[in-house]
Amino acid sequence: MLGHASTVCAADWRINSTARVATDYNSNPRLRIEREESSTATVGELSARILRLTERSEITLQPKLYSSRNSQDALLDRDDRYLQAGFTYVTERTQWNATADYAYDTTLTSELELTGLVEGDRRHEGLTITAGPSYSLTERTTLGMQLYWNDNHYVDAQFTGLVDYDYGAASLFSSYALSDRTTFNLTARTGRLTVPDIPFADKRDDSLTIGWRYAAWTLWTVELSAGPSLAKSDAGTDDGWVFRADMQRRAERWTFTTSAGRDVTSTGVGGLSRRDQLSIGASRRLTERVATSVSIRSGRNRELLSRSGRGYELAYSRADLQLNWQLAEHWSLSAAVSGNMQKIDSQRHGADNQRASLSIVWNGPAHSL
Repeated sequence: MLGHASTVCAADWRINSTARVATDYNSNPRLRIEREESSTATVGELSARILRLTERSEITLQPKLYSSRNSQDALLDRDDRYLQAGFTYVTERTQWNATADYAYDTTLTSELELTGLVEGDRRHEGLTITAGPSYSLTERTTLGMQLYWNDNHYVDAQFTGLVDYDYGAASLFSSYALSDRTTFNLTARTGRLTVPDIPFADKRDDSLTIGWRYAAWTLWTVELSAGPSLAKSDAGTDDGWVFRADMQRRAERWTFTTSAGRDVTSTGVGGLSRRDQLSIGASRRLTERVATSVSIRSGRNRELLSRSGRGYELAYSRADLQLNWQLAEHWSLSAAVSGNMQKIDSQRHGADNQRASLSIVWNGPAHSL
């Protein structure tokens, strides 16, 4: 009883709050091929991060509310809700991790870069849960397991091509630290996609990857992984490779990251997609109060094992530039511009839009509860 009481007393509760008000301009908010009229919206966002710490555990809760009102088209008005939760518990040799992410948003966010079905802008509700332990077998060797479950529901999505689906996966992994700088890992993963409303639409994917992580210097980190993958359904099989390459450089006033990879992901059309991605990002603090960041990313999705035999291929790219000015201790001004391009191979022309926003942000001080 005494030990339990001391643990409770040692718990530290903290909360950080953030609020943002912005005006947002978008030249083609639905990414239509035949460009629609541009739109201007007023945006409000409120979020918080609640943290509970003890000697062995950490609990985080991050709720967020997002609301926008469009001056030209009320159908683009949004009231989105998000909640992220995380739990970590550490013993001498074991670490338990669990996360839960809930989203109530629209297909303009949930399916962007995945299916290309953005014109309908239907409501989306999704829940993702991950959980699993890792065990330090020796000082250099770690074994672990992770379970993954993702449930998606679309409101009034008849005749859009979107369907409700569940995706579950399990993975086993091991890592070996050859030195303080070099680590090798091996991961075996299997997943299954289920579409309740469509018979014989279930799909399965399996992969085995070998990875390498090297901290070349204090500020440089390189990670590489690759391996074979196989997708199966009643329509047949599709084999290929998955891989990932990440490089990161952190300095006192700037950071640089680049990433390239291929994976298999579930999408709102009730299918599996092979996704190729490339991203480059950099940020720099120009003065004590002014910082800027730029990011470029590009990707291509190819639907696997389509029942019609003619799966879609989608190309998507985006560039962002942002400038932040710290006005006061808790207040900042942010300006951002971005450009998107999307092209589906079955369509002759692609779609693009340009976006600009100006935001006032309040980052509240940390409070102990």
